[in-house]
Amino acid sequence: MSGQKISFWRIRIIYFFFVVVVSIVTSFLFRWQILEYDRYRVLANQRVKDSQLASLRGSVLASDGSPLAYSVPVYDVYAYLPEIEYAEDLLRQTRSEFVRKVTEILVLNGEELEDKLSTDIMYTIVAREVSVEQKESLESLLTDKNPDRKLEGLHFEPSEKRIYPDKTLASHIIGFVGKNTIGEDIGRNGIEGYWNGDLAWKKGFIIEETDSFGNQILTGKYEPIYPKVGRSVRLTIDRGLQEIIERKIEEGVKEWDAVSGTIIILDPRSGAILAIANYPTYDPNVYWEFEDFSVFKNKAVSDPYEFGSVGKCFTAAAAIDLKKVNPDTVIFDHHEGCVDLIDDKQVCTSNKKASGPMDLTDVLAYSDNIGAYFTAEKVGPEYMYRYLREFGIGSKTNVGLSEESTSFLKSARDWNIADLATYSYGQGYSATPLQIVSAVSAITNKGKRMQPYIVSKIYDDEKVIEIEPQVASEPISRESAIILNEMLTEVFDRNGSKWTYKELLNYKLAGKSGTASVLDETGLSYSQDQVNVTFVGWDSSDNPKFVMLIKLQEPTGAPFSVQSVQPLWMETFFEIKDFVGVVPIVK
Repeated sequence: MSGQKISFWRIRIIYFFFVVVVSIVTSFLFRWQILEYDRYRVLANQRVKDSQLASLRGSVLASDGSPLAYSVPVYDVYAYLPEIEYAEDLLRQTRSEFVRKVTEILVLNGEELEDKLSTDIMYTIVAREVSVEQKESLESLLTDKNPDRKLEGLHFEPSEKRIYPDKTLASHIIGFVGKNTIGEDIGRNGIEGYWNGDLAWKKGFIIEETDSFGNQILTGKYEPIYPKVGRSVRLTIDRGLQEIIERKIEEGVKEWDAVSGTIIILDPRSGAILAIANYPTYDPNVYWEFEDFSVFKNKAVSDPYEFGSVGKCFTAAAAIDLKKVNPDTVIFDHHEGCVDLIDDKQVCTSNKKASGPMDLTDVLAYSDNIGAYFTAEKVGPEYMYRYLREFGIGSKTNVGLSEESTSFLKSARDWNIADLATYSYGQGYSATPLQIVSAVSAITNKGKRMQPYIVSKIYDDEKVIEIEPQVASEPISRESAIILNEMLTEVFDRNGSKWTYKELLNYKLAGKSGTASVLDETGLSYSQDQVNVTFVGWDSSDNPKFVMLIKLQEPTGAPFSVQSVQPLWMETFFEIKDFVGVVPIVK
């Protein structure tokens, strides 16, 4: 009898446990299939996951191979709320434990992270651009066997971070990596913008089957298409030169309280750009901290301007090449300080005083506007226009930098006598600093204007593309270039610089200054107290090593280039001469 009672109670106990288990299962089925049907239906449909695989953007290198810009791998960290909630339901992890473990490693604000987790969105961003070391620290917690340390609910997406190791150095050349309208990385300005298609990494994809928490099912579908690292580009930029001219242009702008300043150094034999600097400048690592977007512009290629008497070089070149004059031709013996043109317009000497007889070398040395006008008259509008176009005025140089501008040069059929006069001395039409340097380089390079370029090599693991020098145009003959080069060497000698800076006596140099009026706010007339000043100088030896232009925009207290930009050019020359390899004169 006692045995029957024991069996009866065993049956009741088993039946009780059976009812409890069935009740629990039923309640979970009711929750999953009725109360949370929509949620689990979405999860079920996410079994196949299509993910993007990341790689790294190509590097930007100086001419010596040192990095000016490169990328490092980083990770974006996401919280997957269904997994976090599941761990909470099973009492494996509390929300506060999750927040504490993540914030300790990523050094985040705990309250802000808790707010992010209070959402209906399944994936929420925790942090962007997390380092590899931080990601590995988090991953070690995800795989930890100790339940007190284990972390659940985090996922990672690979990304990259762009590094500019020298901060402001060459920033206007390099540009920066920003975001497009949908948040993707994209190159902006400079090399980053122009060569974005080559530098950007090629996307890869993976199609895989995952469980409800996004973990891969190893026996499921797996179809990877591997990404490719972006191509790297090597520049023609000399790092040593770049450092010097950035320091010098900053000094010049600050000394003369100018709005901005620009320096360009070009190798006339090849067209290679050796250095470009602008001031003010910026740090591309933190470009978003600069509120004035104009600081991102590379004014060497983006801002055409009227450059003044440097234009007399092109007027003289056309006249010599057409054999209308020679260095000793007396241009005009003007006995008045101004000459009438049309509509009450005049062309005058700089001091509006009469000058005696002048040959073409005198016109260039004294920068005589009337002499330049009468030289241009011998050439005529049609030929003047043709020569300016051949020198590259009015066209992009296609140097390989984004935001390059054309310049203003109206067709010869629209010129009148006033246009011919003002164009003869570099007013009325415009050019960018790089167009001016390129044009002048033909004078010292025996009449050949080489195509300016700043990228010497593009390469990846599969292919190397070398950029070879090429002739862009031949605006004047070899003989005409040699004559003009010697004339402008004499102009450089006669301007007194070699006696002020006596070390210059050891070098054969040529050059021309320019002081140009600036249009006022209306754009209809010229300002009475603002000018742009320019000096272009070069190695005028038989094997010329460089052409260097320096421009100051609206300097204060220096109405003529000889007072400000010309001395700055001489001082800069002393610091760069050994870098560019200028050879002293053998005496």
